Amino acid sequence: MKKAEPPWPSPRRRRVLWRRGRSEGRFGKPLETMGRKARGCRAFFCAMLDRLRFGKPAETLGLQSQRLRGVGPKLDRLPDTLRPSNFPQQREEQHKIMKKFIRKLLKHGLAALVALTMCLGMAPTDAWAAEDTPVKTDNVIQTAYSQFNPNTNLNNTVYGGVAENGCGTVVLDDEHPTATDVAFCKYWGAHISGWPNGFQMIEVEQNTNPSVATAVARSTENGLVVDFQKGAGTGTTTIVVAFTITTLRPTENIASDDQTYAGFIGYLYYTVTNNGSGSGSESGKPQKPTIYDLPTKNQNGCVYVKCVTYPNANPLYNSTATHAGFIVLRNNVNAWSFGEVYENDGRFGNIAPASKYPWLCDLTIDSEYCLDLWNNNYASTKGGTHYLRDNDAVVNATLVSDGNEWYYFKEEFPLTVWTTHEAPAATTYKVVREYYINGQKVANRTGGDQKGTVGDTISADELVEANPNWSNYTINDVEYVFAYKGAEPTTLTLGATVASNVITLRYETETYTVIYRDGANGEVFGDESHGMLKEGDN
Repeated sequence: MKKAEPPWPSPRRRRVLWRRGRSEGRFGKPLETMGRKARGCRAFFCAMLDRLRFGKPAETLGLQSQRLRGVGPKLDRLPDTLRPSNFPQQREEQHKIMKKFIRKLLKHGLAALVALTMCLGMAPTDAWAAEDTPVKTDNVIQTAYSQFNPNTNLNNTVYGGVAENGCGTVVLDDEHPTATDVAFCKYWGAHISGWPNGFQMIEVEQNTNPSVATAVARSTENGLVVDFQKGAGTGTTTIVVAFTITTLRPTENIASDDQTYAGFIGYLYYTVTNNGSGSGSESGKPQKPTIYDLPTKNQNGCVYVKCVTYPNANPLYNSTATHAGFIVLRNNVNAWSFGEVYENDGRFGNIAPASKYPWLCDLTIDSEYCLDLWNNNYASTKGGTHYLRDNDAVVNATLVSDGNEWYYFKEEFPLTVWTTHEAPAATTYKVVREYYINGQKVANRTGGDQKGTVGDTISADELVEANPNWSNYTINDVEYVFAYKGAEPTTLTLGATVASNVITLRYETETYTVIYRDGANGEVFGDESHGMLKEGDN
């Protein structure tokens, strides 16, 4: 965009105009061309200087005074008539008036300066500095205006009365229960651009989980300050701060400084994580890694989302990101999670021996989340909807710890979620339930066709957990309670051949037989037998 030019010419241009006797240079009222008029002492001071330097050249010509805007029409008098005959006396008198005025100005100005200095000396300056100069804390991993969404540029573009969203990331724990972010940027609009004079109608519009964290926001001359407070619950919450801006300190796209109105609204979106306690519970066992332990350098701090059709695509640049994209780990806490800390089993050999790094923890990427995020942002522009290439693929990396710090292997990063733009084929599968009493099959039940897609995995344990009523089964009008004992296979991967998509669950139970005897070898009564009794029967 072309830079706006000031309404007055350059200094060199002004000199040329003066020599030519033209008035385009606007020398007479430079402050008015800025939208400000000289008033008070400054106006009197400037007028006196003008008279001392130039006298009244216009009045000697019979013209109305034009101050210094130009020499006027061609002179028709001799040069010695440009000044009145008593010019030396006038100049001496004006010098006296000027000196008297300056002495008076200095006297009162000095007194005012001393009074102001005394007031400032008694004021609580430390409190002022803390209030007027808010500072972003280190646990604000990403300030809200480090980049603008959806665009990434130097200025926040205002369109249709709405500024671009700011997206921030905050992490709280017992050691860092509070955080402060300072959101400040330059806004760029079609008719006015500049820095905000302040923020109005500030409101925390949404907090998805107030038990995790809360926030308050306030306007300062240094920006919109958002203070976060750790809650009692652990987890993640999204906090949305809304605000309006009515005036800017303009820098471009305006005619003069007095045009400052710029009414628009904006939103800041914060992902706030509460990690709770920061200390380990077992002797020598460290706490889980935190967001601070994730890599940040270059692409190592990213998760790539790439299509198998274009394996060589570079997701970091739009020109090379064919069917690809990337997610910054520290900016998307919903895209990953840390598992439990466990002992080093020696899998890394001499690279990370258990004697030096006794603890391990796995970082696991939520592939479905990454895929959904990519589809929401790029499906319309980068090849349509994509799908996971392998639904069972686990994207993870293992971190090691010496008990104090966590370390990662550079070779494992960046992590990649592989996708495909080919939709998986639909298929079906069946669940067979077999019931056994005392080791003998007494019933076999086959369910109806269940919908799925090729490549899906069906877990037997998940089926049993989702259907607890399958443990109860009636045989010969007698209801039995069975226990799940296993499956074949334990995990079924669906294929294109429907006949092969079968998973069989095995349920078992035992019954008891009670025999009554008279103890007299049958002389009183014969043996009385009661079979197929369940535990608890009378």
